[in-house]
Amino acid sequence: MNNNEILKGVIWSLKRIVNAIEGMTAESPDAASRNHTPSVDTICEEVAYMWHLNPKAIHSRRRWEPLATARQVAMYLAYELTDFRASQLAKYFKRDKSDITYAVLSIKQRMEIDYKFERRVEAVRASLTKQTQ
Repeated sequence: MNNNEILKGVIWSLKRIVNAIEGMTAESPDAASRNHTPSVDTICEEVAYMWHLNPKAIHSRRRWEPLATARQVAMYLAYELTDFRASQLAKYFKRDKSDITYAVLSIKQRMEIDYKFERRVEAVRASLTKQTQ
C-alpha cells in the first residue's frame, strides 16, 4: 500500500465519521437528525465499507456481482430505514423506481434463504442504527 492509498483511506474514514455525527441526508439536511434515521449517504458508505468497496462505486453503472449486490443492499436498507419512497430513492441512486423495488424484493428473498448473507445485512443495519442513536 502506498502513501496515497493510505491517505485516501484515512480521508474516507474521517468522512464516514463526520457523516455519522452529522446524520444528514443529501435530500433534506435536518430530516435524519429529527427522525433518528441514517442518511442515504451514510447507508451507502456503511454498505461500501462492509463490502470492501469504494463508496462512489455504489453509484456506478457497473454490473460486477459484488458491487451490484452491495448496491441492492444499500437500496434495501435505504428503503427500510428511511422515510423515502422508492421514487425518491430512484432519483438518489439514478435508477428507475422498478430497480429499487426489485432490489428490495431480491434482498428480502436472499436473506430468507442465505443465513450468512442475512447476518451480513443485519450487521450493517445494526451499525447504522447504533450510529444514529
